[in-house]
Amino acid sequence: MDDRLSIHSLLLTMGTPNVYYKAPINTSIIYPAIMYNKSNIKNTHANNIVYNQNNEYTITVISKTVDDVLVSNISKLPKCRFDRDFINEGLYHNVFIFYY
Repeated sequence: MDDRLSIHSLLLTMGTPNVYYKAPINTSIIYPAIMYNKSNIKNTHANNIVYNQNNEYTITVISKTVDDVLVSNISKLPKCRFDRDFINEGLYHNVFIFYY
């Protein structure tokens, strides 16, 4: 839980107050927006136990413009890599993988 709240606080510094964990239900999303969710947990094992655990988050920047500054800001985060982009219902989506 602390990791997620730390990530949420970090994402709030990227340039928009519209940061959502998972897809909100019955919530009107204001764009540009950042949506994120945990997408994987990577365990490192030794002696049949987990000795290190890294969480992988998917961060999606959703904007009405193709060149939103949020994309540049997110791409500069440490341990973050660009995954893909697409357009859906006239909105531009840029997806990143972030390790925390």
